[in-house]
Amino acid sequence: MWLLDVKTRKLVHFMDDRQVFCQYAVLSHTWQDAEVTFQDVKQAGPGLKKKSGYQKIAKVCDQAVRDEIPFAWIDTCCINKESSAELSEAINSMYRWYSHSAVCYAYLADVDLEKANFAYSPGSSQPAPKATQYQAFLRHSRWLTRGWTLQELIAPSKTVFYDKRWCELGNTSVPTLQVALADLTGIDTSLLHDRSTLHALPVAKRLSWAARRSTTREEDQAYSLLGTLGQNMPLLYGEGSRALLRLQEVVLTSTTDQSMLHWTPTDPSQTGTLLAPHLRCFEHCGELLHRPDVFEDEPHHLVSNALRVCLPMRELQGERGVLIAALNCTVFTRQYEQAVLELRRVTPMHLIDSAPKRDIFEVVRDDIAPSHQPVNEWRNGDGSWKDDVSMINATILKQSPSSTLCLDDEGAFDVLTARPPHCWDNRRRRFFVLGNLNSRRDLMPRGSLQLQFKDSTAEKFFVLFSQARFGGRYSIELSTKEDVRTGAPGASKSKYSSARLTLPESKRTVSATFLEGDGTVQGHDVLVMSPNLFPASKMIRVRVDGAAL
Repeated sequence: MWLLDVKTRKLVHFMDDRQVFCQYAVLSHTWQDAEVTFQDVKQAGPGLKKKSGYQKIAKVCDQAVRDEIPFAWIDTCCINKESSAELSEAINSMYRWYSHSAVCYAYLADVDLEKANFAYSPGSSQPAPKATQYQAFLRHSRWLTRGWTLQELIAPSKTVFYDKRWCELGNTSVPTLQVALADLTGIDTSLLHDRSTLHALPVAKRLSWAARRSTTREEDQAYSLLGTLGQNMPLLYGEGSRALLRLQEVVLTSTTDQSMLHWTPTDPSQTGTLLAPHLRCFEHCGELLHRPDVFEDEPHHLVSNALRVCLPMRELQGERGVLIAALNCTVFTRQYEQAVLELRRVTPMHLIDSAPKRDIFEVVRDDIAPSHQPVNEWRNGDGSWKDDVSMINATILKQSPSSTLCLDDEGAFDVLTARPPHCWDNRRRRFFVLGNLNSRRDLMPRGSLQLQFKDSTAEKFFVLFSQARFGGRYSIELSTKEDVRTGAPGASKSKYSSARLTLPESKRTVSATFLEGDGTVQGHDVLVMSPNLFPASKMIRVRVDGAAL
């Protein structure tokens, strides 16, 4: 660990940070132009003090001297970023370094107390400002929007806030400032008062605090949360969004916390995904509570493409193969409610490998399925499970093997039949496209729907779904059946008209108009309008979601 001697302003190295426990101050800030680097301090050249970032270093050192603290740690100049090993060690240790500091100075470069007419002198006998006053000038500070400053707010036992002129505006022991920070960040005031309660909170709740924060590097959205989640992992800059997925995998394998599975999709393509692709998916997880008194925590086992865990489940009434799983966390709104996850049973023939028959599920997420249910629907008064709840050893796929074809029709027609029936989700009006990759046929049928328009014509037609084995292309065929009279009295035969559109692998959602059986790609939905099949006013919209096989 490198520290600045606050009197000489030279770097000093310590092999073990326990040697300097509570003997250094730390700076929390947002980076600006011309920050002082590790190499700048080491070289101590004539241009060092001319850099605009040096003023922060000088102010931190001066304040530490007044506070009788011998050392300071500042992320801009106390990490040798030219060494990947030192950078990785620093990021994995940063939360601990902040928590072991004597004090944290939070410098808010865009807050000006003079312009805000803020006349509070900390340490004086005058009462502290109200929480609303603090909120008024803190609300738009960039410091509250950055990913790294989250752990810098949580970890230190004491944080003192300064404005752009280094005028003190209060510290985290001021109750009204605690309330203001809690309202602005979503962090519980109890945590700001007692940091030791952090790791008793559900992981998803902690991730919700970072949902609207940003970092310059995409990977840092995950790396900045390592300490907050109590985890360590190697840094791989260049992996992009994979960093957040790796972080979730590390949490699942090292804890029994299941709250991280209770996220909300921000895009239709995420509905069949087990792990969240972005932190924004956790934005609504702030009300989650861990309930170890209710659940026996079950270990998680991650394999290459799935999570294995034992969960209490119950059948979803009226839906074949769909179950609701209870997670070991609750949501507190007006009462405690059970956090749940909707799962759909998948048979081995639909998997990429030839796995033996077992309880295999894919995740079903959207805003239709309830994310929580009353606890009394799951538990009896004595705490035992209801009779319709079973403990199931589940294998939950990380990515659904199904693609879904959503009928985006706003109720213009009725679904008369669906084949196979278990592939049709009537609540969401979508068809699960499943594939058997052992087939050698280039184009494999997946199923069909018989639909009937609700208008005066009551016209019936079929939508046939197929999928190409290679390349993941979809083929959607729309057909109508017309009875044509033959020469024999009272006799007739069926005549079918059809049009087909094939969607390339690269376009999961497209817009097309059928003209003489030929599709023209135009936009975002599959828009089927065929003069050959229906009057010009008749149309069916089909939205393609999910990953192609």
